[in-house]
Amino acid sequence: MQAQDSFAGTMQLRVRSTRLTAEAVERAVAVDRSMVRTWLMRGTLHLCAAEDIRWLLGVFGPMNARREATRRKQLGLDDSVCERGVRVMRRALANGPMSRHELRAEVIAKGVPIEPVGQSMIHLLAYAAHRGAIVLGPRRGRDSLFVLLDDWLPPSSGPSGDAALAELARRYFAAYGPASVQDLGTWSGLPMAAARQAMTSIAGELADFKNTDVKVPAKLTVDGKTYEEVGVHFRGMSSYMMVGEGRKRSLTISMDEWNKKQDLGGYHTLHLLNSHEDPSFMRVVLYDLIARDFLPAAKANFARVVINGENWGIYQNEQQFNKDFLKEWFGTSKGARW
Repeated sequence: MQAQDSFAGTMQLRVRSTRLTAEAVERAVAVDRSMVRTWLMRGTLHLCAAEDIRWLLGVFGPMNARREATRRKQLGLDDSVCERGVRVMRRALANGPMSRHELRAEVIAKGVPIEPVGQSMIHLLAYAAHRGAIVLGPRRGRDSLFVLLDDWLPPSSGPSGDAALAELARRYFAAYGPASVQDLGTWSGLPMAAARQAMTSIAGELADFKNTDVKVPAKLTVDGKTYEEVGVHFRGMSSYMMVGEGRKRSLTISMDEWNKKQDLGGYHTLHLLNSHEDPSFMRVVLYDLIARDFLPAAKANFARVVINGENWGIYQNEQQFNKDFLKEWFGTSKGARW
C-alpha cells in the first residue's frame, strides 16, 4: 500500500479495514515488526507485510536503482560514492535506528561527498533501500527512522524471477481486477515487457495441464453466487494453438469436478469459447438460437469472464453435447449421441 507519508499510509489501512486503530498499525511496525516501509512500486514508498519485503525488493530494487541512476549522477552520486555511503550507513545503523538527518550528518562526517541540504541524501537512502540494506522502521516523534533490514526483520523466503512476477500479478488482479496488463504496468511501474511476462506466467498455470486430464481447482462466481471446488481446463485445438500465450483462450469449467452434487442451473459443464475465427462474435449464439426452433441444438449465450481479477473479455458460452443435453431433448440420458 502506497505510504509516501507514514500517517497517510496508516489512514489508508484504516479505511480498508474494520476496528483498526492507528495505534495498532504503529505497533505492527515498531513492536511486532510485521509491516515495514520502503521504496517499491513506481519507486515510491509503500507499506507492506514484512514477510514479503525481500521478494518484492528482488522485483523492484534493481529496476528502481537503474531507473534513478541518471538523477543520482546529476547529484554527484556515482556508483562508488553510493557504495561508500551504504557502507557508512550500515556501520552507523548497527548501533540502532537513526533519522534521515542523523544519517546525513554521519555520512558527511565520514567524508562521503554529499550536499548538506538538497536531494542527494534522499537519493542515497533510496539507493541503499533498493540494495536491500535499509528500510524504514519505527518513528521518533515526527521522524521516521531507518533500520538495517537484516537486523530489523528475521530471514524470509519468497518467489523469485518469473515466479515473483506471477505472484505480483496474481495479487494485483485479486485486489484491483478486473484490469488489463496496461493497468498492471501503470500500477507497478514494471516495463510493459515484464508486465506481459507476469500475465503469461499466470496463464501458464492453466497451460501446464492442457494435454492432461488434470483440471486446475478454482472458485467460480456467477451473478454474485460463489461455487467452490470447480475444475478449469483450457480446451480446443485450433482455439488453443492459434492463440498466443497470455492471450484469450477457450475454457472448460467442470462444476462437479470435486463436488458431484454441484451444478449451475442444472448443468455440470460450461464451454467458454474464444471465437478466435469469428470476428462477428455471433456465429455460435445466433446459429444455436435459430436452430433450436427446428432441431435439437445447444443453448448458447454470452459470458463476461474475469480470471484472478483480470478481465479476459466476452466469451460465447455453449452447452455441451452430453448426457444433460440428451435428457433435455429426449427425456433420457441413455443412447448414442452421434
